[in-house]
Amino acid sequence: MAQINRAVGPRKLSDGGNLWAHKQASGSVQFKFVYDFRGKRRDMGLGGLGKITLKQARSMAENYRLMLGAGLDPITERDSIRRQADILTKEYSVEQICAETFDEIKPTLKESARDRWFSPLRIHVLPKIGTLNVSDLTQHHIHNALKPIWRSKHETADKCLRRLGMALTRAKAHDVDVNLGVIDSARALLGKVTVKPTNIKAMPYEEIPDLYRDLYDDKLLGALALKFTILTALRSTPLRNARFEFIDEPTRTMRFPGHLMKGKEGLTPDFTIPLCDECSEIITQCRANERRGYMFYGARGVISDATVGAYLTRLGIAARPHGFRSSMRTWLSEQTDCPRDVAEMMLAHIVGSTVERAYNRTDLIEQRRVYQKMWSDYVTSKIR
Repeated sequence: MAQINRAVGPRKLSDGGNLWAHKQASGSVQFKFVYDFRGKRRDMGLGGLGKITLKQARSMAENYRLMLGAGLDPITERDSIRRQADILTKEYSVEQICAETFDEIKPTLKESARDRWFSPLRIHVLPKIGTLNVSDLTQHHIHNALKPIWRSKHETADKCLRRLGMALTRAKAHDVDVNLGVIDSARALLGKVTVKPTNIKAMPYEEIPDLYRDLYDDKLLGALALKFTILTALRSTPLRNARFEFIDEPTRTMRFPGHLMKGKEGLTPDFTIPLCDECSEIITQCRANERRGYMFYGARGVISDATVGAYLTRLGIAARPHGFRSSMRTWLSEQTDCPRDVAEMMLAHIVGSTVERAYNRTDLIEQRRVYQKMWSDYVTSKIR
């Protein structure tokens, strides 16, 4: 210390053991830990005299020499410790951790499912506990937020609870101070709910020819989409996002990219359907109102999930669009000799084990074409 005080002008003074004191012209002194790491010289500031003493600087230098001896970079280790301290002292709200979790998993979700993932939290959880510091979150907060819908809208409430749990788990992985046990505790407080599974309302296949006869001359977008649904048994997402570019006229097929089909995005294969004469006629009618390449594009954009269902409701029909898949499947079983694999593939169901699919890669398109025509002939039998 006496040497530092006696030094005149800018000087660099070694204390030994990698510790240096840099005296400035102004008289201020900065302690530095100077070392080589993997062939690179590094200067690590420890603090100025006045904020720390020489004794403290020597103690810090001793700790950093131990890190060097263990093969660690002292600057990297110090920065890591500081980041952890920042995380532990930073306050995160419930809304923040939910939003960050959603942003992280969004790329893994199908575009059509992204808003549906976050909306239960946005509607039922965040307005009540979104501003709460996540470190202060208890099972009672969650219980009070979800209790009003736990029985009346149990499926939605359960999604809220599971997605909140995902957000807490992610936050914990990033060293945020959270209590993961609040999810199970909240579930225990909310209690068990017995949910009876309900099947989607389907129209008996015997009634479909009459329905199709009533729809036959209707050129409204909802009617065209409904007719195409009945004929192809497509799910909502591929139907609504059907584009003319998917159609291959020479082979009379329509190929839907895997990201529109049910399954994990990036892992679901493309799905090809054969086009019967009636399907081709609907496509021709849709071309007359083509917008942006979509078959079913309304004044506000691609038709919504509710468009076809609303059309059925206006007709006074309780059946839902998805139920026509069941109608076709039942008809295939009861009225034809269609092999099970062909029938399942007509509904875009996965057939066989992973190993079987690896060796058998046919899509049975020509066999499906036969039963597609039979189904179309049956559906349109009352308009001839």
